[in-house]
Amino acid sequence: MDTVTEHELLTPYDIYLFKEGKHLKLHEKLGSHPTQVDGKDGTHFAVWAPNAKHVSVIGDFNDWRPGSIALEDQDHDGVWRATIVLPEGTYEYMFVVDGERWVPDHLAERLVADDFGRENSVVIVRAARR
Repeated sequence: MDTVTEHELLTPYDIYLFKEGKHLKLHEKLGSHPTQVDGKDGTHFAVWAPNAKHVSVIGDFNDWRPGSIALEDQDHDGVWRATIVLPEGTYEYMFVVDGERWVPDHLAERLVADDFGRENSVVIVRAARR
């Protein structure tokens, strides 16, 4: 699994609109979204965590290991993001904020109950049409 961070689904204009409270399609920018980077299928993850010091995405694609896929807040705008290459499939995931708060993605298409009384978010990775 490769982590690719140079892909930009969230533009500076998106962040500007978000901060102004005027972004009408934020659901298309935050959460998880299929994308392609360097010809590989991937998923872009983004979450707003303005006071966080560290955010990661965990799921069955990385054996639920916190910190193994770190998101970045390069602009210090509170939006943490990363794009990872994932094989085609259906995956459950959550965000981990500061190593202790496990947060589902409420913008995900689907949430499913887990064995701990919480809900996991679901992302479906489909092979891109070529």
